[in-house]
Amino acid sequence: MKNDNIVEYRIWSGIKQRCHNKNNKDYIYYGERGISICDRWKNGFKYFLEDVGKRPSIKHSLDRIDNNGNYCKENCRWVLYEVQRMNRRDSIFVSINKVQIPFFELAKIFNIKRKTLYLRLYRSKWSLSKALNK
Repeated sequence: MKNDNIVEYRIWSGIKQRCHNKNNKDYIYYGERGISICDRWKNGFKYFLEDVGKRPSIKHSLDRIDNNGNYCKENCRWVLYEVQRMNRRDSIFVSINKVQIPFFELAKIFNIKRKTLYLRLYRSKWSLSKALNK
């Protein structure tokens, strides 16, 4: 492995650990849910690197297109962290005029702390209009 592939190697190694090492703290969210790494990648870092390439920048993260799918060439891509944040299992979306807006984006647009907006909408059961304009 070349020194300039250290970041990608760590990402590949982390994937293998999350998916196949029952002692890994994140195994419950990956391997236990049935998420695996394709045989090609499992058998060698060089194949992982051939398929996904180098990380474009430090602002990029490896993302699974289908969050319930496996780590493989067809289901993985490099994306900016903001894009990946919207593609999480626990992402919350708010519907405004039939348009789905990520919860964290809505909070940013209206300059409200995410926690405050969450409490207004889901704990206090405020309407969206009241929660955004209070």
